[in-house]
Amino acid sequence: MMSLDGKERLRQRVKPRPGIWSVIGLLNLCAILAACTSTSAVADPREEAWAEIRQWSWAAYTGNDEMRLTSYTPLLINAEATEYILLTRAAGEALKKGYAGFAIKHVEYEQDLDALRPRMPALMLEPIGNYGDLLAFRRDNTASVGRVRQTTYVIELYDDAALARHGGFDATETYLAMSEILIARYL
Repeated sequence: MMSLDGKERLRQRVKPRPGIWSVIGLLNLCAILAACTSTSAVADPREEAWAEIRQWSWAAYTGNDEMRLTSYTPLLINAEATEYILLTRAAGEALKKGYAGFAIKHVEYEQDLDALRPRMPALMLEPIGNYGDLLAFRRDNTASVGRVRQTTYVIELYDDAALARHGGFDATETYLAMSEILIARYL
């Protein structure tokens, strides 16, 4: 049997040194905190949505407060999602250029069965300035001709005075609403 003095010496030999374990613990804590606060790990969902929107749509400023926006519709995305993409892109581009809003002057849908019918552009008597009118326009111009493969909008950009005078899509409200829908449903 070991004496009390021998047990005490054994405990002192096995006892961890507080200095080295404190340093190892501190390094582990720093690594965990660095991983949790990394900017790449916690991205803003709107920035992710904007990056996706830029991949699926193209925008060209044509001058005279006009832009042409085009989006190809992937197989698994419907025409409604393409509208969300284009409306978000239109609102984002309007805000980036300092405009308050926009209206859609021209819409063109390219569909799977377009080769089987005469190609006539849709007649727009006045710009589309709200989502209800855009839905009605799509319903009236894409019925029974196959899946929409590509959508093109020509939009007119409005400053505050023109937006108040003509009405239309408010760029800030449209960007926030459409990007929220895209984030919730598709991203």
